[in-house]
Amino acid sequence: LVQNKYKPNEIFAIVQNGGIYKSTDYGETWVTVVNDLDRLWKSEFVDELTFEVTGRGDYYVSSNREFWVSRDEGKTWKKDAFISTNQSAGHNGVIAHIDSTLFLNRVTGQPFYLTSHDHGDTWDTVKTPYFANGIPWFNIFVDPDDSHIIFLGAVGGELLHTTDGGSTWMRRAFPITSCTFLRLDRVIRNGRPSYLVWICIGQESGINMYDLYESIDSGVTWHRK
Repeated sequence: LVQNKYKPNEIFAIVQNGGIYKSTDYGETWVTVVNDLDRLWKSEFVDELTFEVTGRGDYYVSSNREFWVSRDEGKTWKKDAFISTNQSAGHNGVIAHIDSTLFLNRVTGQPFYLTSHDHGDTWDTVKTPYFANGIPWFNIFVDPDDSHIIFLGAVGGELLHTTDGGSTWMRRAFPITSCTFLRLDRVIRNGRPSYLVWICIGQESGINMYDLYESIDSGVTWHRK
């Protein structure tokens, strides 16, 4: 489920290998935006499906295979040729920031991600360091209020942090070394900003185990919630 940050009454439901559905009344009723995602991805299985909507009504759908854009609220779609024809680079998520910057996560071992400042018409490459354990970052997290503040998380409990949009990076120690970073959010607690990060710490009897950590000093230190 994705809630439109510009119109909170709008909620989108994305069904992998199914469709995209939209509600304008907080989920009481639904209409179809895309009836069958096979129209976009033909017959191949789509993995890591993500959806974003911008303030001007653009829709973005990203998978590990292709990247599609709609400028008319889902009526028509256009495949991004630059990204979709470079499948070997891989991507698993698009982020539409409130300042109109787009971020596209790359996940196949290459130390860079993509940004766009013209609604996805063109893309720039932002190079990033590898982590100390030799594993490249896995997920990108962008501060919802400031697109220059970015965290990169790697399998193995390592974090990179930038406050200048990727020009310089700082390593942040994390107390759990055998984890995968899943989601990072910025919240206000007692009048102060803090970051919350969800992690997967492994499996027990075939079931994924999760945990929650918080930082109140901009990611320098973390403690278990």
